[in-house]
Amino acid sequence: MERSGDAVAKLGRSLRMMNLDRYFEQEPEFSVSEPVTKQKATAANKHIEDHYKNHHQSLQDRSERRLAVKRKRQEEQVTSDVKEEMMRALTEKEAEFMRL
Repeated sequence: MERSGDAVAKLGRSLRMMNLDRYFEQEPEFSVSEPVTKQKATAANKHIEDHYKNHHQSLQDRSERRLAVKRKRQEEQVTSDVKEEMMRALTEKEAEFMRL
């Protein structure tokens, strides 16, 4: 069984024999940090951040509307059937809004 140092040395010799060591030392043919690439990455990042910000805001708005309906139910002291109907109507409105 070879020691790890021997294996590395053997691999190095093999690469030199195959002239692959020069291949790995070459500079890439293109730059990853080109201005166009940076602009695209910035635009994609902004799009994703805006999407999640809007999504979070809509969740907060939905939560506030649901709490408002619950407060209204408690203040009016209506029957349980009317309470269920109010929540069902809110759920339907939210579902319709989400489809738009």
